[in-house]
Amino acid sequence: MRRARRGASTARGSAAPARLALPSGRTARVSAEFARGLGHHPIEDGEYVMIEVEDTGAGIKPEHAAKIFRPYHSTKEAGKGTGLGLATSYGIVKQSGGYIFFSTKLGVGTTFRIFLPAYQPTAEELEEIAAKERALLTPVSKDVSGRGRILFVEDLVPVRRATVRNLKDCGYEVEEAGDGQEALDILAKKPGAFDIIISDVSMPVMTGPEMLEEAGQAMIGNAKVLFLSGYAPESFSHMLEQYPVHYMSKPVTMEQLVGRVKELLAAA
Repeated sequence: MRRARRGASTARGSAAPARLALPSGRTARVSAEFARGLGHHPIEDGEYVMIEVEDTGAGIKPEHAAKIFRPYHSTKEAGKGTGLGLATSYGIVKQSGGYIFFSTKLGVGTTFRIFLPAYQPTAEELEEIAAKERALLTPVSKDVSGRGRILFVEDLVPVRRATVRNLKDCGYEVEEAGDGQEALDILAKKPGAFDIIISDVSMPVMTGPEMLEEAGQAMIGNAKVLFLSGYAPESFSHMLEQYPVHYMSKPVTMEQLVGRVKELLAAA
């Protein structure tokens, strides 16, 4: 089943009415004045990144509106909710120096807005980021040629195309996918067809770990699995126990990547 794309949500099992239909969401860079114009107070002056999610639920009754961020406050029946979801969200947002507000209308729905302080990188930080991106896209200089079938999964198109091109130049057969779901579709059609699966971890529609979990050993076959991520491997450590997963921390240069590919295939 194809998963919901960014800005949408799917319902799973029995849930509170507000979670059954989340038709839209958006992000934007806004000012404190913008937030105040929506009736949200208090909020300090400054620039913020706003995350907005609206639902088509029943709305929040006035007697509950002042309590929704309190721990253990829940309108569900006993045993069907802890009342900790919004309280936890509130705590995380406040610890990040941000704000969370909501507006609601009975019979129409509720809109939650999170405002997190916006960060503007310095010129030095921007140049460092650009340098890392240039290194990633630079063609390989030393001999790391090899043979093998690779499935490369990456949602950033320029990075994916440059990486696939360089891998092919090194002698590998490569198929590409823009997210975990596309990769899963390829694996379903060609189970066990690849020697190595290289995947980003965080992607829209379906993440790398989710793709791996749904594919299972039948589709993966004997392929080595290499995750590329800026996140610590602990965030998907459960996969390390179920599959022979390998990991490289981003940013990764092409020379580093093809060197690791050659190493993994030689070990196989």
